[in-house]
Amino acid sequence: METDSRIEAYRQAAAAMRLGRFALDIPVSPSDQVGALGRELRELAHGLERRFTEFDRLIRLNHDLNAGVLLEEVLERLYASFKGVIPYDRIGFALLEDEGKTLRAHWAKMEYAYPCLTKGFAAPMAGSSLQPLLESGRPRILNDLREYLALHPASESTRLMVQEGILSSLTCPLRAGRKPVGFLFFSSRFAKTYAQAHVATFLEVAGTVSAVIEKSRLYGELMELNRLKNTFLGMAAHDLRGPLADIQCYADLLSNGLLEGDEARAAAVKDIGRIAESALRLVESLLDSAAIESGSIQVRPVPVRLRDFLLRMQTRGSMLARRKGMEVDLVTAPDLRPESILDPDRIEQALMNLVANAVKFSRPGARILLLARRWEDGSLELGVHDEGPGMSASARAGLFKDFAPGEARPTGGEMSTGLGLAIVKRIMHAHRGTVKVISAQGLGSIFLLRLPPDEATSRPT
Repeated sequence: METDSRIEAYRQAAAAMRLGRFALDIPVSPSDQVGALGRELRELAHGLERRFTEFDRLIRLNHDLNAGVLLEEVLERLYASFKGVIPYDRIGFALLEDEGKTLRAHWAKMEYAYPCLTKGFAAPMAGSSLQPLLESGRPRILNDLREYLALHPASESTRLMVQEGILSSLTCPLRAGRKPVGFLFFSSRFAKTYAQAHVATFLEVAGTVSAVIEKSRLYGELMELNRLKNTFLGMAAHDLRGPLADIQCYADLLSNGLLEGDEARAAAVKDIGRIAESALRLVESLLDSAAIESGSIQVRPVPVRLRDFLLRMQTRGSMLARRKGMEVDLVTAPDLRPESILDPDRIEQALMNLVANAVKFSRPGARILLLARRWEDGSLELGVHDEGPGMSASARAGLFKDFAPGEARPTGGEMSTGLGLAIVKRIMHAHRGTVKVISAQGLGSIFLLRLPPDEATSRPT
């Protein structure tokens, strides 16, 4: 019986594919059972070629991504490397914030100008269609965004993407270990771009990108910590040099008998005390900031007689204000409850930081108000109202960050570390509370500390 020559061709094709060669001329005619086998073999060769090409590109992609260190650099490499793996006109990257409650656009690059969904756009995750993706870890394909928008008209992100001209998208959830960190969005200006997408490929891509992005994020945090350390050391050295030099100068004058009379010597000693107190406050601010950040300082809420506590704050504030001819008045709501649960030491520290700032930035002779009221939900609000220069919107935006002294300058030449408000924010966070500022240029500022109801404050952190 004569052997069909096509069988030998198929054997040679199978041997070639085993060696990784897929560009083969496989005979498929005539159209009989053997020819059908040839057509299946040809499809297999094409399919294996696509998969091997994807695999090779993924290996090169992994190499390219790992060559980057900073997050922005990794994302730029991602955009350049993915072209042969996934079709797209745009790649977007968003990170989860607020313990996973908010998704914020962090980076995007596209083949066209004038994007509508830009960096900083944020949306809550609660009730979002993306929430199930975090739980399943599976990519989502939408091949007709206009149809999706018609079914989900409240989706602002979809509306902005359609406005950009995007018609289909592929969303990959990103995880670092078991923790979800964000999403990668591949978008196309053509409909049904991802209809035949290989989900397994995108899962591989998402895993690779997640690991590299997490590495880059941690590296960025390390760089930021190093920058803060250098800022800390530079600020401490700069701000302590002046007071120490002044104290040394006074010590030289006193030891060499160059200050004549008891009155001059008493004034020098008083000045030394004032300078030392100022330097001590600087050191305490730096140490408190580090301790609260590391979690080594815990709040210990206890029942506090509120009026007694506030009167003590007024007395302490008045002592600070007296040096610049200012007054500190206490203004409380008439229905203020007599007792509240809080950590008196830490809330005192937060309030005195606010009062000290009010004294520092208000003009001599100004009036400072210490405020207190209880909201209907049981939360307690304490505040400080100053008559300082007020703040612009840009100054308010960075107000509670470390080493952010702001745009205003002390009216009496006092030192400013830029740490006081950052400490206040951390103290309030430890109380499960909030701090906010109401201010406008030329109209002064009101800083408000809001503590949750007593039953929430008393629960262990």
